[in-house]
Amino acid sequence: MNIVTEYNSWYIIFCLILGFLYSFFLYRNDKKFNNLEKWKINIMRTLRFLSASFLFFLLLNPMIKTVNKIIEKPIIIFATDNSESIIINKDSSFYKNEYQKNIENFLKSFSEDFDIKTYNFGEKLKKGLAFDFSEKQTNYTEFFNSLKNKFFNRNVGALVIASDGIYNKGSNPIYAASNINFPIYTIAMGDTSVKKDIILSKVKANEIAFIGNEFPLQIFVKAKELKNEITNLEIFHKKKVVFSKEININSNDFLEKININLKAENKGLQNFHLRLSKNSEEISFKNNFKNLVIDVIDNQQKILILANSPHPDISAIKKAIELNPNYKIKVSLISDFKGQIENYNLLILHQIPTITNSATDLLTKIDIPIMFILNSHSNLKQINNLQFGLNINNKNQNFEEVQAHFNNKFNLFKVNEEI
Repeated sequence: MNIVTEYNSWYIIFCLILGFLYSFFLYRNDKKFNNLEKWKINIMRTLRFLSASFLFFLLLNPMIKTVNKIIEKPIIIFATDNSESIIINKDSSFYKNEYQKNIENFLKSFSEDFDIKTYNFGEKLKKGLAFDFSEKQTNYTEFFNSLKNKFFNRNVGALVIASDGIYNKGSNPIYAASNINFPIYTIAMGDTSVKKDIILSKVKANEIAFIGNEFPLQIFVKAKELKNEITNLEIFHKKKVVFSKEININSNDFLEKININLKAENKGLQNFHLRLSKNSEEISFKNNFKNLVIDVIDNQQKILILANSPHPDISAIKKAIELNPNYKIKVSLISDFKGQIENYNLLILHQIPTITNSATDLLTKIDIPIMFILNSHSNLKQINNLQFGLNINNKNQNFEEVQAHFNNKFNLFKVNEEI
């Protein structure tokens, strides 16, 4: 422990001198102390000297400096690959039995000099060792990012990774490890040679489809070391083949993306089984299959068009809407309509309201979206009275024929090219 001040330590001597002079002259000729014995005056003078010197010393802004020395063992991070690929080789018996004991003995030999932190990984990083080799995926990007966050600014001596180096998610381990600022050592496991295999890697699809519509599938097929071989992709639905394609493998590191459309013909949860034909030289057939579930719903939107009188625009609108199978449309003159408007999802009114047919009672009771198509026969005053949030000012009922023109320079917001 050290006492330091903002000023040179020589100033402490001046503090003592000032304290001495203050106490000396304070008690020197003061008549109040004439009746006191001399030894009592000396004690008082000494105490005054010490207290005054201490107060002067405080003016130097003294600080007590202490140093606590803590010895921290360097950390060794040991992470073992717990993915299935470790045991898909001739040494699988070793990894299931002797490997665990060897690792425990290995770590024990370093425990006195290092702080050992153990992890296992596959798709994600998990604390502790695991030797069941049950992980379906190996993601080194997630692995290195998690370690970097956990041990940021820590005294890490080394990272030891026991793995076969095979990954099927995330980026290449070489790039993923570039942000790690401590040494990395590896223990080679499994069989690192590339095995012959056909893999149904990934299937992308929407979770929901509408009945009667086609829904897209995106299928990724991989193959290793099987150049010039052929595999067949088949998709089964209710034990029937609904799609089939022959795939020619033209390289030893083959990848093909297949885009197809299937029709949703049955309502409810529909199971599809995807299968790649087996090759006798494959190391495993487990990755040749995938199942897919699509929820097919019958959710047609009902649209009602009510018109004041027949008009060619109504037929054109009806034909345009019917191009989308998700819409079911009904057209009727308002004078002939006897149904329930609440059973529809959208109401389109053509020339309504008019002077002879206000339809005010109808419009104030319904709670569905309404689209108005107005012309010179429409009663604009009644529309304004409905208080839909839009007022149309046209006192003279004058209408002009206009056409829309797309402005390419408009940039306030983007417009879809299909509109």
